[in-house]
Amino acid sequence: MTSAKPVAESSSVVMPPERALPSSSVARAEAGRTIRIGEVADRLGLSLRSIRYYDETGLVTPTARTSGGFRLYSEADVQRLLLIMQMKPLDFTLEQMREVLDDLSILAGGHAETPEGAAPSASEQAAARERLARVSVDVEERYASARQRLEIASMFRDHLSAELWGATSDDSP
Repeated sequence: MTSAKPVAESSSVVMPPERALPSSSVARAEAGRTIRIGEVADRLGLSLRSIRYYDETGLVTPTARTSGGFRLYSEADVQRLLLIMQMKPLDFTLEQMREVLDDLSILAGGHAETPEGAAPSASEQAAARERLARVSVDVEERYASARQRLEIASMFRDHLSAELWGATSDDSP
């Protein structure tokens, strides 16, 4: 029998190495430059498989492909991936993620379902803003729930540590 040691948790949730930029900043960030899928994977810490999955589901479609078929991603595509990474721990479904990303695109002046360059109408932008306001309330609720689950898990972690190693954070006489 071997003794148990604390180990780092392995999870499908990956900590984004950076925060997603506001849409107003994305347009200015390296306009026209594209990077290959491997560079995106290295930059974000995502697997190639995850990035391809998001492409297959239509959440993030590469801006272009090389003549050899390699996916090429723009900075806007990378920012979409960062937003997905930030929604994932809050248990958003793929469809919910798609809706949020589309609404954010509408607010930024683009539209996922119209030809490139077609600006959304004022009523489309107002509707997107209203939907995102509801999402914001939902995010606050999900965040509070996640914090509560984390506090409960922390209690168990402390208990288990005390049982195994006799250490407690509340050693009082």
